[in-house]
Amino acid sequence: MMLPTRKVLLCGFIVVLALGGPLPAGEASAGSGRNWPQYGGPKRNGVSDETGWKVGWSAGAGPKVLWTAEVGGGFSSLAVVGGRVYTLGTGGEGTGRRKAGPSAVVCVNAADGQIVWRKPLGGGDPAGTPAVDGGSVFAVARDGTVGCLDAADGNIRWQTSLKGDHGVQFGGWQIACSPLLFDAKTIVLDAGKVIALDRQTGKAVWSAGGSKAGYSSAVPFQLGGKTYVTTFNGAGLGVVDAVAGKEVASAGWKTGFDVNAALPMIDGEHIFICSGYGRGASLYRFDGSQLAQIYDRKVLRSHCNGPVLIGGHLYGLDGQGGSNGSLQCVEMKSGQVKWSAPMKCGAMIAAGDKLIVQAADGELVIAEASPAAYKELARARVLTGQCWTAPAIADGRIYCRSHAGTLVCLDPAQAGDGKPAGAAPGKAGPARSDRPAKRAKAPARPPLPPMGGLE
Repeated sequence: MMLPTRKVLLCGFIVVLALGGPLPAGEASAGSGRNWPQYGGPKRNGVSDETGWKVGWSAGAGPKVLWTAEVGGGFSSLAVVGGRVYTLGTGGEGTGRRKAGPSAVVCVNAADGQIVWRKPLGGGDPAGTPAVDGGSVFAVARDGTVGCLDAADGNIRWQTSLKGDHGVQFGGWQIACSPLLFDAKTIVLDAGKVIALDRQTGKAVWSAGGSKAGYSSAVPFQLGGKTYVTTFNGAGLGVVDAVAGKEVASAGWKTGFDVNAALPMIDGEHIFICSGYGRGASLYRFDGSQLAQIYDRKVLRSHCNGPVLIGGHLYGLDGQGGSNGSLQCVEMKSGQVKWSAPMKCGAMIAAGDKLIVQAADGELVIAEASPAAYKELARARVLTGQCWTAPAIADGRIYCRSHAGTLVCLDPAQAGDGKPAGAAPGKAGPARSDRPAKRAKAPARPPLPPMGGLE
């Protein structure tokens, strides 16, 4: 992706002046990359434009922990806008342990980690990530409750139900989509059927398709002067004309338990998808009316969180969430693996020329985004427990969270004390093992997908 960011107004939509480029995330994402306004970041591709951040810690030290906060259980990732961090979590303010109970949207002060507000929204173990723009927070709970909240105080402006109001068919784990900040007037949800909601009222502007919901989220792109969004649902890949509100192409993609969760990656006319449970990855060519498959390969078998695309190469995790899989570099157009390194499968993003990997066991790994070879720059355990959630980066700070609900803010330019957040007082986390990881078999029944996916 790594595309130009100059914007023009075209047919009422904000688009990027690069063929196949994703739509920007609205005013919240404009400027220097100090914000991470939605799942997948400003460009919905998992990549930040931040280049000035540095890695300033060595083995045994880890990055400096600026603060920790308990936000409640769940797999929701983070949105960081205007000095605040937004996520979803279950239960009330916890002690690092996952709590049952209603889900809530949580706002945290990015300066000190203090909870600014917490507002209940829907139910279930949250997996989608909030999107923040124009003073509003848009969020989707596991049970399909969609809400728009005031970013300042959390007051709910409107609420709707994907199942009750929009006829969405859920999969085995209900819903895990994250709202797409599509344009100044609408957000778009990949809920099997793709639904555009008015930002002010929550009413449907248009909807397209009717497949059972998967666990991915809509990705926008432009091709041939038209604006499209993807759906990666229980049936497979679909492309929707976002002006006409009509699905124009689809391709079946069967995965175990219908778990298609990773964000599609788009480069010009090419659309890349991948899934776990041993399924693999596929590249399609979209000509405006049809999807033609280029390859289907056993690479980047990403269970819940997908890869990033930099310079024609995909960097992502191959394996089930929590398993001893690998971090791979794959040439997008050929599907050929350039290199592979053992990694406990969690989630990842990228910023500038660096990969930021949250390994499932709480290790944070920074590596070069280069197809030449795997080059690790730093590694440290920053959390304990199950960590499948994609990190976020904003203004040089890295934010990570665990399923139990511990959120940690890190300064990668400074060295810390090497103690992971969520560890018992005075007790450091387990040391890194340098033994090669063994690939684990996919479980007979999957745990909750953590993303919208992602995300």
